[in-house]
Amino acid sequence: MTTIPGPDENRVRHLLRRIVEPPAPAEQPRRPITPTRVIPAGQPLPHPRAAHEERPTRPTPPGPPPPPTRTTPPAPPADPPPGGLWHGPQPYGPIEVRVTLVPGVPDPEPTRRERLWAWLRTYATPLQAISGMVAALAPVLPGGYSCAATWAETVHEARGIGIPASYTLATGALALTFFALVRKRDTRREGRGSSGVHVWAVTCTFVGTLSAVSPWDIVTLITGVHP
Repeated sequence: MTTIPGPDENRVRHLLRRIVEPPAPAEQPRRPITPTRVIPAGQPLPHPRAAHEERPTRPTPPGPPPPPTRTTPPAPPADPPPGGLWHGPQPYGPIEVRVTLVPGVPDPEPTRRERLWAWLRTYATPLQAISGMVAALAPVLPGGYSCAATWAETVHEARGIGIPASYTLATGALALTFFALVRKRDTRREGRGSSGVHVWAVTCTFVGTLSAVSPWDIVTLITGVHP
């Protein structure tokens, strides 16, 4: 009865065989065979060379190029004689600089209309002025009244109390709103702020001032006669 060795026994036998047997020499890599001559199919093989025949001489390969010859660098140029044009620092002398000033072309003088337009733009831009006046004169309040008309009616009702009270209310409100617009002008010069609200207020108070003024007030002031 034969027993089949197990894997552990096979492993032990393999290790013992590697210890006892000498190591096999390393297998040399096979060198590729380079043919020296290729004989086409159908042609006879060449005869072996006889002893008295000389082998064809191969051309001698060219030798290495000769080493470069060392050349002596040229000698540095001789120093220029003392006192030459570019030798050594020269004595400092006065330096004359001439500057010719050419007057530029002056800007054309702005016209009266351009000066007036530039002055008005310091208070508000055209868009801000139009927006403020439209908001003051547009019928945006209930009943189809505008803000300017409402203020004008208020000032006109003040004439019932007295003409001086009506003039004081109208001119005082106009002066305050115009003063606020002038103050806003300084802020606009610095590049910040909008004058739309101030234009709206000046428009409302100006319309109210026109409502407070009556042509008969001059007659009353001169003659004392009321209409």
